[in-house]
Amino acid sequence: MFRNEYIGTDPYISCTPSLRHYRLTENDQFMVLSSDGLYQYLSNEEVVSLAMEKFQMEILLNMLYRNFLSVQLSWVGVS
Repeated sequence: MFRNEYIGTDPYISCTPSLRHYRLTENDQFMVLSSDGLYQYLSNEEVVSLAMEKFQMEILLNMLYRNFLSVQLSWVGVS
């Protein structure tokens, strides 16, 4: 499962952050904040694919919840 076979030398953990600046545009749908450990397991494409699946599932669940709530409220006479 590990893609990174790097063993390296100590220190294995650093408190120095690696920062990137990126200007978001209206075409951006989400931003992934993670540690480098994520990429030992997944490629950029896999991360985006999983995020898109989650994003689309959240939208679908939100729509289903709103429809359910609307039906429930209509049954008790609230519009």
